[in-house]
Amino acid sequence: MRSVRAWHVSLVGLLLLLLAVGVQKVWSIDFWWQIRNGEWIVEHGKVPTREMYSWSAAGNPLREMRWLYCTAVYLLFARVGEWAPSLLQAALVSAAWLALAWPFRRDLRHPMVIALLALGLCAGLARWVMRPELATYLSFALFLTFLARLRETGGWRCILALFVTQVFWVNTHTLFLFGPILAWCFFAGDAVQRRIDRMRGGPPSPLINTRLAITGVAVTAACWINPYFHDGAMYAVQMYRETRAGHATNQIIGEMRSPLAIPHADWTWDLFACVILALTSTFIVARAWRRLDVVTGGILLLGLILFAQLQRNTPLLALCAVWAALRTIHTAPRGSGEVGARRAWVAHGAVAAWCVLAAWFIAADRVGAKLNQPRERGLGVVRGIVPEGGAGFLREHPPTGRLFNVVRDGAYLIWAARGVPVFIDGRTDAYGPALLTIAASMSPANWDAWSAEQGVTAAMLPTLGFSPLVAHLAGSLEWALVFVDHRSVVFFRRTAAQAGVIERASGRVEAAIGGAGRVMEDPIEGWKRLIGARPRAWRAEGWAQVLVDLGRHAEARAAMEAGLAVEPGNERLRVLLAPVVYVEGRASEASRLLEGLDGELRLTAYREAARAAMTAGRAREAEGALMEALAMSPTGVTSRDLRVALGDIRFQTGRAAEAAAEYELAQRELPTVNEWNKLATIYLGLKDAGRAERALRASLAMDGDTPAQAGVWAMLGGVLAQRGDVGSARACYERALALNPSHAGAREGLERLKR
Repeated sequence: MRSVRAWHVSLVGLLLLLLAVGVQKVWSIDFWWQIRNGEWIVEHGKVPTREMYSWSAAGNPLREMRWLYCTAVYLLFARVGEWAPSLLQAALVSAAWLALAWPFRRDLRHPMVIALLALGLCAGLARWVMRPELATYLSFALFLTFLARLRETGGWRCILALFVTQVFWVNTHTLFLFGPILAWCFFAGDAVQRRIDRMRGGPPSPLINTRLAITGVAVTAACWINPYFHDGAMYAVQMYRETRAGHATNQIIGEMRSPLAIPHADWTWDLFACVILALTSTFIVARAWRRLDVVTGGILLLGLILFAQLQRNTPLLALCAVWAALRTIHTAPRGSGEVGARRAWVAHGAVAAWCVLAAWFIAADRVGAKLNQPRERGLGVVRGIVPEGGAGFLREHPPTGRLFNVVRDGAYLIWAARGVPVFIDGRTDAYGPALLTIAASMSPANWDAWSAEQGVTAAMLPTLGFSPLVAHLAGSLEWALVFVDHRSVVFFRRTAAQAGVIERASGRVEAAIGGAGRVMEDPIEGWKRLIGARPRAWRAEGWAQVLVDLGRHAEARAAMEAGLAVEPGNERLRVLLAPVVYVEGRASEASRLLEGLDGELRLTAYREAARAAMTAGRAREAEGALMEALAMSPTGVTSRDLRVALGDIRFQTGRAAEAAAEYELAQRELPTVNEWNKLATIYLGLKDAGRAERALRASLAMDGDTPAQAGVWAMLGGVLAQRGDVGSARACYERALALNPSHAGAREGLERLKR
């Protein structure tokens, strides 16, 4: 009796964890184009077939396979309230885990069962968000439950339930191909298991389970029950291609990376939870190898393969691993997993304590701060991460030409500034690899030519993550800053048609910048303060970075200090402020700001400190910052770049021999033409003809046939002439003139040889 009461304790902890995981504000950037699509479907009574929100892909064929999800979420958001999608999210997450755990409900007395369910919730934490893939997780769990029942005792009701679930899946999310995959995996695994049972001397039975075969055919056929029929059914194939390595979508979207390709230092704690869950489930299943069921082992293997392929598959691993482990525990001989009453209280108490601690950590938004993500528990929408101000400005002042925006902003612009066609958003299928590549590779180097060619007269950029382009536009005479807040900046091209808007906006921009350092605490609900939630400084981060990019350093510093007063541990603000105080000569204070940060962040801070110090004309501080950075990264491509920068500083301050030493070390890491040419110049100045010749020949060996290298051929000719090798010197001068007939140095050298 005491053992029965014990599991109630851990069950309460599990339910608290489920509540903390499920009830979350909407923060997915794709949410906004999804409710816009839902609105369009409700208004027109049909699904869209052509792209209609962008200027870059207008008219392209479109298949909105998520139409059922989009419609439901729009109706909840627009007609019930902003809080309603959060409840739907909690319901879908809860339904998925209830469907998975229901067949094993009598096993909840075992503490390992509740621990596995809690691990599964934590392992998929990054993906339990308001997105259409929640329909995939629910359908996936239902398939595992219905297929297992069908395999054992089920009949036509199970087949019908699977067919209906597949139709729902096809019309809510693009990963519906997993339905047929699971059905045929069960069919194949069951056939193999029957063959093994026969070989072990079991009772004779048919080698093929007819019910599973019919189910496989039925759920495969259900893929064609969608508004686009065959084109819709084939959509899953397109989505599969986008996940392959080398595809633009795979390279641009971080969640498409394999966890195995992410350095362990960059792993988030949900990935570690995935590994712990995978190892635990594998141990449980492998320990029962004598009675191992092929289907159970196959589902676990499927989850491991999916996890190894894509980071976004962590919830699928969680479902597969938990199901396989629970099924193995469920089919164990009675009594093999029993624990004594005292041990049961200890075990269940430990599981309950861990669940409650994890639930508090999540509910208090500590997980968002730890991952530096805009996660907030509660009902509604996370407003601080959407470009409300920028979208409102564009809605009131539509540009006369085309708008450039980044992927993360396109969805909200589609919803909030619907009169302005966007450049791109998160619908990868609507744009194709070419446009995705352009959006991902946009930089100051290609901006001017591309924007002029495309007729772009407005650009909205996030304040975080696009510093080079923001700084480039801020320093350009062709563009004017017309809007800025903590989240976005908007630039207009200086044209006659937009001159009035630019003039009227200048005063508002200055007023916004002047007030940037005043209030930096992002408000949080009172109930979160009661449970220990800490205030965040998201606005301070955005303001500090954009003010640095705009060259407004005094205002930027005020924003940094105001933000750190609210959130002293904010990593981004510490990394931004450290270079400022370092350049001021307070190296020890900069070091304290960077204490406890990972090496990459500290390296970024010191590199920025070196750049800022050189801009301010403080070479000694720049050199010191580079030396600090080199101490953290002694080898590799990063150290090579640092040594080149250090060599440049020493050369500019008249220490040629020390500069040459740094260039030589850099060339050992990764030789380049530029550094060979720098070395040749230094050695010629030091009257070291032997080393100069070596550097010149190495440079020409890497690139000797371009006009830019004509001067290098002429320099080599001069070295050889000094050595008395007239014939070789003449050949070098002639090669230089062949590459650049107007090269004066080569022509003069050749004349000297003739005289």
